[in-house]
Amino acid sequence: MYRFRKKVLLILLPAVFCLGAPYLSAQSFESYLHKGDSLHCLYRFEDALAQYMGAFRRAGNLEQKSLVDRKIDQSQNALSMTDFCARPEVVARDRYSVKDFFLYYPMENRSWRIDPNPLDYLSTEISLYFPDKARSVIFSAADATGARNLYRTENLDTCWSAPEPLDERLTSSGNEIFPVLSSDGNTLWFASDGLPGMGGYDLYVSRRDPASGSWSEPANLGIPFSSPGDDFLLLNTDDGECTIFASNRDCSKDSVYIYVLEYDPLPVMTPVHSAEELKELSSLRPPQNSAATVNIASAGRIVTETDNTKLYRARTEQSRALRDSIYRYENDLDALRGLFSQAEGETRELVTRLIREKEEALIPIRKELEAVSAEIRSIEQNFLKGGVVGSRPTEAIPRGESRPRYSFRRNSAGTALKIKLKQRESDSSEAFSISPIGHFADVADFPLGTVWQIRLMSNVRHATLDDIHGLSPVYERLSSNLKYTCYAGVFRSYAAAMSQLNKVRALGFTEARIVVWQDGKSADVATMRSQQPQRP
Repeated sequence: MYRFRKKVLLILLPAVFCLGAPYLSAQSFESYLHKGDSLHCLYRFEDALAQYMGAFRRAGNLEQKSLVDRKIDQSQNALSMTDFCARPEVVARDRYSVKDFFLYYPMENRSWRIDPNPLDYLSTEISLYFPDKARSVIFSAADATGARNLYRTENLDTCWSAPEPLDERLTSSGNEIFPVLSSDGNTLWFASDGLPGMGGYDLYVSRRDPASGSWSEPANLGIPFSSPGDDFLLLNTDDGECTIFASNRDCSKDSVYIYVLEYDPLPVMTPVHSAEELKELSSLRPPQNSAATVNIASAGRIVTETDNTKLYRARTEQSRALRDSIYRYENDLDALRGLFSQAEGETRELVTRLIREKEEALIPIRKELEAVSAEIRSIEQNFLKGGVVGSRPTEAIPRGESRPRYSFRRNSAGTALKIKLKQRESDSSEAFSISPIGHFADVADFPLGTVWQIRLMSNVRHATLDDIHGLSPVYERLSSNLKYTCYAGVFRSYAAAMSQLNKVRALGFTEARIVVWQDGKSADVATMRSQQPQRP
């Protein structure tokens, strides 16, 4: 599982090329871009990066630079993923129309709502899974900016609660679709084309802290679950036998493959760097002797998951994410140090500051990795003593000759959803607006009590009206690092702040996040959320 940080080094690329600009061929921006896309889809990520860098040099405006910037990030993310690839056992796959492929999943019959529904006013592109007896539902719907977010609503007997955005960690400037919740309500799988990934929709997992109700930073499931194509709707079957997901890789645009894999709670990750091997691994071809005709049991194949195996899986995911962060930081530092030797004046000062910030940021990450690694070793020793695993994690899940077989059976779609939604209660003490001209508020007049805000930006100088892009009210505070930080809005709940977060990000504040104050003093978001009423 992987989490990626946004690479900021591209802001220095103009300086790099001024200091030692390479020969530019007559190749056009579009040609570089198209070649890069083709190579990326062929899993030739390093070659794709070279083409995207050429496209960046040829970009004629900010929009083109932003487009190429994102594609560079995707290829870099993909390269990181090649160091940790899973090799799942493929049970079956079959191709279905993109319009109703979800009906072939082993989910409750008549629970997929294809017709328009009251939970998604702006779009009907994504069908909704809403079982008749559900008491709480997580779903994808378009927000005011047009981006699809994840929301939750619950049955209040006489009506359903006003939908609330799930968590800011699960929200991006792109789209989040097809959420699937585990039976205990604490693990969520979903697809996103806005979170850091390798292009198109990737598959992610996030885990909920029952105490605070907050969700963990989503982790990319990595290769071969995620690919340069669109990958979505992952679930584990109730019998613990299989993992199922859909993808349009190797498909025409009007169809998808549904892949059925053996469920593996502790997958072993190995590096795969050959483009040909990556493409073959991601094709997920079933063995020649497999038959997708009947369902049979595979007794004794799966080790029952315990608290220890869950903890082991969580800590290995955390370790991989930390190692990936260190890898990305060190790559950035190498590039910055190379630039430092050639830079002069203000550019040299900027590079020096970035190097210092990244070196300081690495210290707590390395310490956290040491602690997590020690915990993993302790758990593995306990596994060995109990006979759960052999000398390596590869032996944790026995692979017997008996393999589950799977039959694709079509469910029926449900009727159009007809429910009554409760309207969100507004609080007269809340304030937030977007207009042609924003305004600053005096921190001395900041309200008491619990106040949630959206953090916009931080700078060494005072912000101007042009900087706040029409937001009101905006409070500017001098932080401990002697930078001026701007916060927008006055909200009385986390949900209220969440409902406006994507609007703020759409204005260009891509790193905007939610903060909370208690009687004017900064407080911990998770702690304050845990003190608010939590829904199951």
